[in-house]
Order: sequence, then C-alpha cells, then structure tokens
Amino acid sequence: MAIADIVLFVPDTSFVTRKGQLHVYGITHPSQPRPVADMDLPLYVKFLTYLDKRLYLSDFQRGIS
Repeated sequence: MAIADIVLFVPDTSFVTRKGQLHVYGITHPSQPRPVADMDLPLYVKFLTYLDKRLYLSDFQRGIS
C-alpha cells in the first residue's frame, strides 16, 4: 500500500498467481475512499512505494522498476 497526497494505491497480488491488480482510490475523505481505477500489475510485482512523485514497483526476481 502507498499513499500520495489524496490517492491510495493498494496492490492485490498473490505469490500463487502470476498477475495481480493495482487498485487506486481517491481519499479526499479518508473514511469514504472512492475507487478511481484498477489496472493489471506486471509479472510478480509484490511491493510498491511512492517517492518523489513516482510509484515504484518491485518484485522478488527483477528488483525495482
């Protein structure tokens, strides 16, 4: 999970399946997150962080992308 200002990024992944989803929510009102987008995650992405206006994804094979 990562937070960027009023946007929440939540990965939905599993080591059992090869692909997952990234769910993006607007959190203008944190008690009522609003779905903004869903997108496929690249192969084996398991971790993410937001830094310097960029979302970094990492996996256990290739590292950070």
